[in-house]
Amino acid sequence: MRYFPCLYFMRWRSSIVVNTYNVDTMRVHALPWVLNAKLGPAVVVDPQFLHSQFFAGLLLSDGHLYKTYKVTHNSAFSLEMKWGDPGLSMVVSTFTLLKSAGLATGNFVERKRTAEVKPNVEQSYGVAYGYSLRHALFTDLRHIWYPNGYKIVPGCVKDYLSPVCLYTWFAGDGNARGAGVEFNTQSFQHDDVLFLADILLTKYQLQSEIQTEGKGYVIVLKQKAARQFAGLIHTLVPTCYSYKLKHLRN
Repeated sequence: MRYFPCLYFMRWRSSIVVNTYNVDTMRVHALPWVLNAKLGPAVVVDPQFLHSQFFAGLLLSDGHLYKTYKVTHNSAFSLEMKWGDPGLSMVVSTFTLLKSAGLATGNFVERKRTAEVKPNVEQSYGVAYGYSLRHALFTDLRHIWYPNGYKIVPGCVKDYLSPVCLYTWFAGDGNARGAGVEFNTQSFQHDDVLFLADILLTKYQLQSEIQTEGKGYVIVLKQKAARQFAGLIHTLVPTCYSYKLKHLRN
């Protein structure tokens, strides 16, 4: 999330559940490019979409796979995004798909978080938080994405980093930066960030810079590369996320 650039390293207090929601009762900005399917409770989705470009984009940004604490327990998936039209839309869309695949109940909650954005300065904000059922599919994915207990960028991402994956990743962890854009990759190790930057260059000829921010690293696309990037994903961006690219329209 760009809202607090170093959130991964910040101290935050436990959240309070404010409300519980169900995806069937929510209006959502449709993401028709996800599996070329119309979103809705009647849609039947192949669980293999967990190995799709869309899901890879979620795991590169705000998606998380829970650790299996007991041998008999499988992992589960969670997604937390800042409350508001964009984040809420992504959470509802994701858990509509998971529910259709029988991998979630379709419920998510509104939470309040308090983060220390700098020494002795705290800021409160709301988040939409969704979580799946435990399933062997998530356990398999966790072995790929968290082989040593922390999230990495697995080699298979190179095959998944399509425009759909780029958009989903950017929707969660991207933002405008000056005349360009950046991906907030502070939670990844330096080698993983280098790997992502190399994919952007070799696959899409997107020249980037890796810059230090807080205790981690971000990938920055300057104006020319940012315009190229916007051209790759502009047809996928729903209205609620268009603000992230509006500075590149002129």
